[in-house]
Amino acid sequence: MKRQQQQQISAWVKRKKGDQRSDEVELPQDTEGEAGRSSSSTELQQRSDELEGLQDREGETGRSSLELQERPEETDIRREVQAGKQKAEPNHVDPKLIVVQQLINKTLRFQEKWCREFPWLHYSPGVNGILCFFFAQAFGHGRSNLAKNADPTFCKTGFRNWKKAIQKCAEHVQSNAHKVAVTTHCQQIKPVDVQLSSAKAAQQQESRRCLLKIVSSVQLLARQGAALRGPAAEEGNLSQLLKVRSEDDPGLERWLSTRKHNFTSPQIQNEILNLFANTIIREIISSIYKLPLLQYSIIIDGTQDIEETEQEAICVRYVDHDLVPKEAFLGFYEVSGTTGENIAKVATDVLLRLNLPLSGLRGQTYDGAANM
Repeated sequence: MKRQQQQQISAWVKRKKGDQRSDEVELPQDTEGEAGRSSSSTELQQRSDELEGLQDREGETGRSSLELQERPEETDIRREVQAGKQKAEPNHVDPKLIVVQQLINKTLRFQEKWCREFPWLHYSPGVNGILCFFFAQAFGHGRSNLAKNADPTFCKTGFRNWKKAIQKCAEHVQSNAHKVAVTTHCQQIKPVDVQLSSAKAAQQQESRRCLLKIVSSVQLLARQGAALRGPAAEEGNLSQLLKVRSEDDPGLERWLSTRKHNFTSPQIQNEILNLFANTIIREIISSIYKLPLLQYSIIIDGTQDIEETEQEAICVRYVDHDLVPKEAFLGFYEVSGTTGENIAKVATDVLLRLNLPLSGLRGQTYDGAANM
């Protein structure tokens, strides 16, 4: 019994010693495992840090790695499309800036007349060719379902086969994709400020048209030497003439109903007449300057108006290219007195204003010979 207990005790001691030796042997393995685990965790941490840094850089640039791998022309097309939203018409440039087509025995170039025949042709600096302006706006971003069926030549890559330019452009105009792109462009909702500007421009155009009607009416009455105003505001020749012209022009009638007193007042009538007078005087002076020899004479005669204000009527006399004498009335000019000195000052001032040199003055005619 004691012997069995001693054997059990010795076996237990041996097992304990073997466990300790195994522990001592396994200790380096555990250390290496921990080191391996620490090294692998360190590498994972470094890789995660690199990924985070890459994401940070991508966030700063605002472009992902996939976007960086895109072709340059596609990126340029996207920028052109974004800029095209602010453009109202295609970009037509000098044909010398567009790429040429090199054949075996000749060189073909883009023709400027094609832009007049196909006004939708659009030049993009980032594309080696020309595009369709409506295609670039409608399908350039690639998000439309129809973009898959759109011809990439006129949408992204650029057309540069100048030998078949007219044929291909004519076929492109008849394509359904081009018609859809044009319709999409026309149906785009304009901003409020653009709509207000368009309405304001239409209003200004209508006002300009009606104002020209008034100007032409004043011109007719002045040409015929008829009075513009009558004893009453609505009885004058100008008011009656505008009333007759409004019968065939409803727009003029509406415009006059709100702005008649502003643009048919005596002050406006006088201003329009002054503009006509200045234009006629400039034409007279221009005809004198075109003479082979700049020579002229002046005629001055004084009279009083209804307010007994002394005015001098000044005319110019010259001989035209056909040797026909011409006399042109330049206007009435108020003088402070009828002495020769005052009249001479007025005549000199008028000639200087009209830029007529005194060296070309060959004759002078005045009334009041005793005073002169």
